[in-house]
Amino acid sequence: MQIGTREGDRQIAIIGHGLTLPDRFELEPRIVLDSVVPKLELDMAARGSHDLTDYAAMVSTHEFGNFCVNVEDTSGAKQLSIKAWNALWIFHLLSVACRSPCFSLYAVTSAGHYSSANRTIFVRPRKEIATAIADQLNWAKRYKPTFYKLIDDPKFNTAMRCYGNAHSRFDLDVRIMLLWSGIEGPFIGGR
Repeated sequence: MQIGTREGDRQIAIIGHGLTLPDRFELEPRIVLDSVVPKLELDMAARGSHDLTDYAAMVSTHEFGNFCVNVEDTSGAKQLSIKAWNALWIFHLLSVACRSPCFSLYAVTSAGHYSSANRTIFVRPRKEIATAIADQLNWAKRYKPTFYKLIDDPKFNTAMRCYGNAHSRFDLDVRIMLLWSGIEGPFIGGR
């Protein structure tokens, strides 16, 4: 999985699933949550995908993308890519803030470069989609710096990745195992 950019890209939209948003919401300067998801143009996606895996991720998930995280950076493609990669944690933060799982699907840049934004090409859509309310989004905005500090702790990092990845898996046994690993992980081992 990679969040790809090309020279000249200034914005990237990371399409997500699991939440609806009543309005655009600025999480921080140049990172905006939006309910308007860019329409996937299959021909453009085929030309703009790094490889077949990226294209397959978009084709298999574009129908249930219901919000996006728009990331902007004008200092170059590499910085935009790094900022977008780090913004993938926002999906975990929103899951906690809204008390409902959400996850990333794929990303598209302002210049039409497409890439997968999920470790799994084929994901299970959620049956129930939560609506994020203003209090939850404001909570996420207020505690985002604290959340990012916690992510630096390997145990918390692993726990959040297990929790976030569990909800998009098809097999119930794999979902349960990931959730259990996320719960158990912070309490096992040294550090």
